[in-house]
Amino acid sequence: MKEIITKYNVIWIDDEFDKMSQFILDCKLNHQVNLVPFRTQCAGMEELEKHIEKWDAVILDAKMFDESDNETAKLTGLHHAINRLNQLVSRKKVPYFILTGQADLQSDENFKDMVGDFYTKGRDEELLIENLKKEVDKQPERQIINTYQDTFEAVERMQMDGEVKSTLVTILKSLHSPSENVTFKAASYYNQLRHVLEHLFRVYHKIGIIPDACLPSNVVNLNQCSLYLAGKPAEIAKVRFGEENDRVIPTYIEATIRSILELGNLHSHTIDSTDLDESNMKKMENFFATVNSKYIIFGLALQLCEVIRWSYAYIKLHSNIELNKSKCRKIITEPCPQKFEGKTFVPQQDENGIWHCEECMIGLKTWEGGSIKLFDVEKNNNPKTMECYPFWAKFKILR
Repeated sequence: MKEIITKYNVIWIDDEFDKMSQFILDCKLNHQVNLVPFRTQCAGMEELEKHIEKWDAVILDAKMFDESDNETAKLTGLHHAINRLNQLVSRKKVPYFILTGQADLQSDENFKDMVGDFYTKGRDEELLIENLKKEVDKQPERQIINTYQDTFEAVERMQMDGEVKSTLVTILKSLHSPSENVTFKAASYYNQLRHVLEHLFRVYHKIGIIPDACLPSNVVNLNQCSLYLAGKPAEIAKVRFGEENDRVIPTYIEATIRSILELGNLHSHTIDSTDLDESNMKKMENFFATVNSKYIIFGLALQLCEVIRWSYAYIKLHSNIELNKSKCRKIITEPCPQKFEGKTFVPQQDENGIWHCEECMIGLKTWEGGSIKLFDVEKNNNPKTMECYPFWAKFKILR
C-alpha cells in the first residue's frame, strides 16, 4: 500500500462528523489533509491551544455544541470558537472555515454579514478543501515547510514530536524573514536544537539502532548516543556499534551533532523551553557576544535539516530491528585514575545535571566556558553515581 503523507493537519468541530466519514477519507487519500473531528467547541479549541504548532487550519460547523454534547447545537459555540481563534493570533494565525448543513442559515443575511463566506455540506466540500489548502499555503509557517519539504516529510514519516517541527520552523522563519521576526532571540534556541536531537535519537532507539544502554531509565544520554552512532566507545553506557571502524553516521553528520551538543550545553539542564529568565538569557547572550549568534543558529539549523534528512534515508534502509540490535557490542573498560590526574578537560553536564570529565565526577555547579585541570583524583564511593563515574576529583579553573 502506498504511504500517505499528511501535509495539512486540520481540526474539524462538528457534532455530526460521523455522518461524513467519506469526507474524512477523501481528505486523507486525495488531498493529504488529516481531518481530526471534535464534537464540541471546547474540546476542539482546547486541542488547538495545547498544540497550536501542529495545526494548520480549523473547520467549524455553524451550529455546534459549545461545552458538552448534551447541549442543543447553536451558534454560541461558533461565536466562542471564533473569539478564541482571534485571541490566539499572537501565537499563530490559524485560518478557519465554516461548513454548515443548516438550511435556515443559507438565506440568513445577518449570518452572512457576521461570518462572511461559508460552505454548504453536500455541495461545497471540494471547494472548501481547495480554498483551505491555498490559504494555509500562504502562511509563513507553511512556506517554510514547503521550502524544506524533504526535511519536514522526514519528520512526519519518522513520527517525531511536534516540538521538532515547531523549533525548526521558528528558526528558519527568522532566517528567511528577519524583518517579520524581530523578537527572535537566537540564544534561546541552541538548547532547542539539542531537544530535536533527543527526539531523533529516540527514533534511532525505536528501530533498534541505538541500544537501551544509551537511554538509562528511558532518559536520552545525548553524548553516549552520539558516540555510539559515530562508532566510538560509549564508555558510560559500556557499548559500541559493531567492530572497529564500523559506524552508523558519516563524519560530517557526526561533526554537526557534536557542534549542536557543545553549543547547546550551556544551561541545557536548567532550561526546558525558549522562555529563559533574564539572568539565563544574559549569560547566553554574553557567551556569544563576540559573534553574530543568529548566523550560528541558522547554520546549525540548516545542518540539522541535513541530519534529519540523512537519518530518514538511513533508517528506511535499516528497518530490521533485530539485525540492528545485533550490531551492539559490549565493551569492558577498567577506568584508571592516571587518565585524569593533572589533565585538562572541558567539563560536561549529563542529563541528570551531573558535571563530569568523562568518567570523573566533579563538584561543579555552573559553567561559563573555558577548561579545568584535575587533581586529587580518587575513587567515587557514592553508590548512586559510582557506576557511571567511578572517580571523583578536585579541579582548578584555567582562565
